[in-house]
Amino acid sequence: MTFNAQVFRVFIASPSDLTEERDAATEVINDWNAQHAAAEGVVLLPVRWETHARPQSGTRPQQAINDQLVSKCDILLGMFWTRVGTSTGVAESGTIEEFDQFVAASKPALLYFSRRPIDPARIDAKQHAKLKAFKKQTLTNALVGEFATIQSLKDQLLRNLTDQVRELKVDKPKRDRLEQQRRMTELFKLHKDENISPEEFAKFSEQMLGPKRSKAQTSDPIKPGETGPNGHPIIYLKNGDKVEVLPNDEDPDGEPWHMILRRNDKDLLAAREEDWDQVCEVEKECSALIAELATMGEEIPAELFDEDFPATVADCVSNAEDS
Repeated sequence: MTFNAQVFRVFIASPSDLTEERDAATEVINDWNAQHAAAEGVVLLPVRWETHARPQSGTRPQQAINDQLVSKCDILLGMFWTRVGTSTGVAESGTIEEFDQFVAASKPALLYFSRRPIDPARIDAKQHAKLKAFKKQTLTNALVGEFATIQSLKDQLLRNLTDQVRELKVDKPKRDRLEQQRRMTELFKLHKDENISPEEFAKFSEQMLGPKRSKAQTSDPIKPGETGPNGHPIIYLKNGDKVEVLPNDEDPDGEPWHMILRRNDKDLLAAREEDWDQVCEVEKECSALIAELATMGEEIPAELFDEDFPATVADCVSNAEDS
């Protein structure tokens, strides 16, 4: 089943000594989508320079990555182990430059340092010294994570991505008033050009979207001398039910019988809201379909209309948001 979702690109940044961790981060993002995408209304796209960057000449390699990928991503997952990477001419390494780009743009950067054991003979002393200096500087103005195993990294990423996504999620912005006026002007012009009357358009709207939701009626006054279907007086009970007062055939002196003609407002509104919630879901789907067809200029199947009714959606659509 399809669902609407926001899409966030997650850039995976690290030096070359974290190949296994990069694969683990990609796997976590895919797992996150499988577990949370539908419920959160968010899809995460893993982005890696080795799979997403294209060849480009006339610029620094790191600048090309910045322009093509880093600037377009929403979240950064940065990881370090024993080295910072190769200098870019601007920063100590590509990973650090990518991290700096996110910080400068005020975009979330999740940074993790590995504590996995390693053979000391494999450690580059200069690289390790640069890493220690970078970590010391980073710890003064950022909260970072640490991991000792791949599974520990996965667990942290899955949890932290959920928290980060919920901070980034935003409701769909309301359409700008000027944009609404522009759409209304276009709609008015289309109606005028095609000689579509307000009555025809109202009929079209009701056929496609159903009747517009009106305010609930919460009162039903009794008219003077009004009687029920059995010819007996009508009254309101204390709970708000409108009833016809029937004589007690079994006990003439006993309490009269009350035949309910109309439930109290509270019960009515509760039932009405439940029904309309279901109707509005269908209405929203229709509205989205009409809006999409309107932008494409697609024709509506003729059987949806009377023979003399205009058959082009673009001619008479766009009031979905007002329904």
